[in-house]
Amino acid sequence: MNIVAVNYHLYKPCNLRCRCCFATFRDVHGSLAVAGALRLLRLLRDAGCEKLTFAGGDPTLHPRFGEILAEARRLGFVTCVVTNGTRLANNLDGQASDLDWLGFSIDSATEEMQGALGRGSGAYVQKPLALVDEARRRGVRIKINTVVTRLTWEEDMSELVRRVRPAR
Repeated sequence: MNIVAVNYHLYKPCNLRCRCCFATFRDVHGSLAVAGALRLLRLLRDAGCEKLTFAGGDPTLHPRFGEILAEARRLGFVTCVVTNGTRLANNLDGQASDLDWLGFSIDSATEEMQGALGRGSGAYVQKPLALVDEARRRGVRIKINTVVTRLTWEEDMSELVRRVRPAR
């Protein structure tokens, strides 16, 4: 049996404290050293893995994320990064060619609800949308990761989805 796709929770830390986040990893202590992470990529590729999604925490916070992402591309993975976007600009500047997909964690289309959910305050929705435009300009495909909560289950996010969806 081939492992086609893997979600690799590369790095536990995150710079936000979202109320709805499942990725607390209380039982995980530390992370793989870079050599171990690079070895894991090779083992996954040798096992037939085709798509690698870097998640976390927020993988863009890893001090050597760029090196790990570049190795994933070199090995031939379809790459995806799931991020809150707050530290993504540097990766887009230097490594957009290593990215196939970006998954933005956006749980509401309104700034007020994003703040209530712990995603930060002030332009949390607008900042990722600007990154969506920049990523798309560089040929990176986009997806939105949304956690539906008791606070958001009735929210209509269709305008945001239309905004992010690629032109046909």
